[in-house]
Amino acid sequence: MSTDDVRAAKKLQSTGHDRLLQNNRAMLEYLKSKDGVRKNVR
Repeated sequence: MSTDDVRAAKKLQSTGHDRLLQNNRAMLEYLKSKDGVRKNVR
């Protein structure tokens, strides 16, 4: 593997990781809002 290949692979990994973090954050917000709605209903 050339250094360019390694760099490209690392770039892909980091963007994939960022996307996962964003998804997790969105999911947490969603769950928080669902919990908030449930508490208000009670």
